[in-house]
Parts: sequence; structure tokens; C-alpha cells
Amino acid sequence: MLQLLHLALVGTVAGGIVGLTRARLAGARHAAGDVLVFLDSHCEPQPDWMRPLLQAVSDQPHAVVVPIIDVIHSNNFYYSVVDTKTFQGLMLARLKGARAARGDVLVFLDAHCEAGADWLRPLLQRIQHKRDAVITPIIDVIHQTTFEFEAPDTFQVDHQLLNARKLTKCRAVLFLRRTRQVPGASLQRGANVGGFSFMGHFTWTDVPDREKKRRGSDIAPTWSPTMAGGLFAISRTYFWELGAYDEQMGGWGGENLEMSFRIWQCGGTLETIPCSRVGHVFRSFHPYGMPAHTDTHGINTARMAEVWMDEYAELFYLHRPDLRNNPKIGDVTHRKILREKLKCKSFQWYLDNIYKEKFVPVRDVYGYGRFRNAASNMCLDTLQREADAFHLGCYPCHPDLQAT
Repeated sequence: MLQLLHLALVGTVAGGIVGLTRARLAGARHAAGDVLVFLDSHCEPQPDWMRPLLQAVSDQPHAVVVPIIDVIHSNNFYYSVVDTKTFQGLMLARLKGARAARGDVLVFLDAHCEAGADWLRPLLQRIQHKRDAVITPIIDVIHQTTFEFEAPDTFQVDHQLLNARKLTKCRAVLFLRRTRQVPGASLQRGANVGGFSFMGHFTWTDVPDREKKRRGSDIAPTWSPTMAGGLFAISRTYFWELGAYDEQMGGWGGENLEMSFRIWQCGGTLETIPCSRVGHVFRSFHPYGMPAHTDTHGINTARMAEVWMDEYAELFYLHRPDLRNNPKIGDVTHRKILREKLKCKSFQWYLDNIYKEKFVPVRDVYGYGRFRNAASNMCLDTLQREADAFHLGCYPCHPDLQAT
């Protein structure tokens, strides 16, 4: 068991016990349009990448499902495999699958995911209504060794909302810790949306009051400044019109913020759909190394910053001075040409209109420096808790001056 866990960093034995499908509610109704669901897999145990595939099919029996792994035929569904032969990294693998796609909608999922009941139809419905909307589900946590579903402790339900069934086609559910989640009203104190740090990392943040007011209902599509990147649906034609992925990004990392900024700055919307839930195994670290031990996350993020963050790229380089003018970043001219072609807005517009709550050091501080106790070498630190702007803690001083 320990050896298998070391190889895959997920509960291989537990995954086999769970099987290819869990006990679940009756299947979903068919949604209009052809769908292609991509499962990104590298060294995944078979039950773990087959489970989301078969559950996607059981929910959507007429969908075309394309994982990037193998080919199987059945009397009620078909899925093909686009085998990359060698490890190409997340973006190139997804692009290869997307080029083979012929459906109306592309749905990208990590292989270590497990979809909830009726997860797909709400995503398709929104894209059918708004072509330039890029859609994400609510992401639940699946324990990496036990495969138990873990609802975040922040999920709560007021008794008044137990009547939500009368108001929506979504199921109203009570969120209990360590219980399987099904679609339901995303309550005001429950769901989070995506944010980011100027270090170049994705973060979770609360839905701001102004967004709650704009959307009007707890089950309405909710604007999200960024997305985690592993789970989203997009119109196939819009995916290519928007510029797909930066093909010079290698390995993993940075592509989610790049696409998030590009969606918003170039006229689209990035939305979370409360009536769709997908579980995800969050590993404690990567089960495989990047090519030649390359810092792909840092390099990819630097490429993103150069194209999309304008003068605010300096805040990224405050954290990563080693990447400033680094030749490893490569040429980003073609991505800047794409930005001009799409007539995209500035990053200042993004901060002013999409992520007003974002703490911006060059705008919201009087100066730079650190509060350091010379005797203990401890510094005041935000502990990466941006939501608690005035609740600081102590942390060993970083070797470089950083905006934390």
C-alpha cells in the first residue's frame, strides 16, 4: 500500500475498492449538444481515471468522451484515446486532445476527479445561453488516501434554504463533513471563487458582497476572477478563438491564471455554476518531476505576467527576481500579437472591474520593507490570509523581500 501510494500519490488500493463507479442517484437528463470530456492522465491508476470517465458517460450517455489514454468501444458509448507517447505536459496534451475534438463543448477534467450527480447539464446550459462564458463547477475535496469526500467546514445551511427545491431544479442538500456532495444551492457562506497572489499562485477567496448582489440568487452563475484550471467547460470554437493555450508553456503551472486573465481582459466571463459539483483529489505534492527539474510553474507564470499583467508584472518579479529578463522565459511576441488582435483590455481594467477586492501593494501601501525581530529572525507575515487584512502572524523571515 505504501509503495503504491508513493508511486501514484493517491490511495491506489482505496481507489480499487471504491471501483469504477460509486453508488449514485439516477442518471441525468440529456443536455443538447455534443460534448467532449478530456481526462488528463499521467501515471494514474486505472480505476482512478476510469471512474470519472464512466460517471461522465452514465450522466450523459450521448456525450463523446475523449480521455488522453486508451481506446475502448461499448454498445452504449465510445471513447477514444489520443496517446501522446511521451510526457508532453498539461497544455500540450490538452491541445492535442482539443485538436482531435469535433463536439460543440470541451470539458477539461483532471483524471483524479469524480463527478457528482447531474454535474454536466448545468455547465452546458450556461454555455448554450452565453457562448463566451467559461464555466467551472464547485470543486469538492476527495481525500488522497481514503477517497472520502470532504465538504469544507465553511459550508453551512440555514434552515430557510431547505425549501430551495421549490425554487430551483437543483437539489437542496445539507452539507455534512465527509459526505458525498450532490448538486444543490450554493449558499452565501459556502462557495468560494478563484483569486490569485502576486507570487503567481491560485488562491480561493470569498464571493464579494457586490457579486452576491449582481447575481441575484445563490444558485445563479457566479463570476470568478480566476479558476483553478483543472476543471472547466468551454465552447470549442470559442476556445480556439480565444487563443487556446500558450504552446510554449511547458510541464504544469501558470496556465490557469493566464487563461483566467485572458478570458476577462478579452471580453469573456469566467463563472462558477453552483448546481454542478465535481470532486478532486488534491495531492500533497507532484507524483512526477518536471523535465530536467525545470521550474515550469515559475517560467510559465513569468510568460503570463509579461503578456497580461502590464506594469503589475513588477509585483510578480518582486517575488521572483531570478526570472526578470531570464532567457528561459522565451519569446512571448506571438501572445502579445494575440492580445492586440483580440483587442483585450488592460490589467488595470481587470483590477478595477473584475477583482476590486484584490490587495495591490503598489496602490494600497505607503512603502516597502519588513518588520523583523533581529534576535529571533522572525518577521510579521500575512500567512497568505488575504481575507484577514489586519490579522498578521509571525513567520521566519524570507531570504528575499516579498509581499507577504
